[in-house]
Amino acid sequence: MKIALLLSICFICLSSIAQTIPIFESNGKEDKSNYSKLLKKWLSKFDESILFTSDCYWPKSKSYLVLGDKGNKWSLIKFTQLYNSRNKTKNNIRRVRKKEIQIKNKSVDDLINYWRTSGFLMLNNDRINTKSIQINDSTQIEFSPSDGCNEIFRVRTKNAYREINCYLPIFMQEKIPIHEREIFINCRNMFLSIAELK
Repeated sequence: MKIALLLSICFICLSSIAQTIPIFESNGKEDKSNYSKLLKKWLSKFDESILFTSDCYWPKSKSYLVLGDKGNKWSLIKFTQLYNSRNKTKNNIRRVRKKEIQIKNKSVDDLINYWRTSGFLMLNNDRINTKSIQINDSTQIEFSPSDGCNEIFRVRTKNAYREINCYLPIFMQEKIPIHEREIFINCRNMFLSIAELK
């Protein structure tokens, strides 16, 4: 009876500990040159973090969703940088808004589990952004849309950094369906659902 009770307590304790980001290989160095001071400050507080943003030309604002882990507790914060013009550089920031969003560790665990099983952190950016399709031996069609948004994940741990980006994922997947881009879209949707934005 005592052993069963002890095992139950251990299971409850283990299940309450949030998962961490799987080990992955770096593919570059994070460019923080256009981050606001507030965003940099918060990123430095986390042991590991997942940042999601969209690079679009027209809006005079840019939002960053940051899912960060500190001591096995995940937090989600939305930073919105408002600019004086469409020139989205650090020196042109007019104001920064910060909003903390309530989340459940269970939803983060589901996301990380999907990342593990889908191979999301091993996706190749060139492959995700495939723009052409071979119709037959002599015909190839290429899609080159402009004025769209580039959706970006920036994943950081103490030992590695990886950027995974996809230009107009939904539109391009409709034109050229590929498995890797489908994984990106699924991961994006799961991430946004944590913030109740999807």
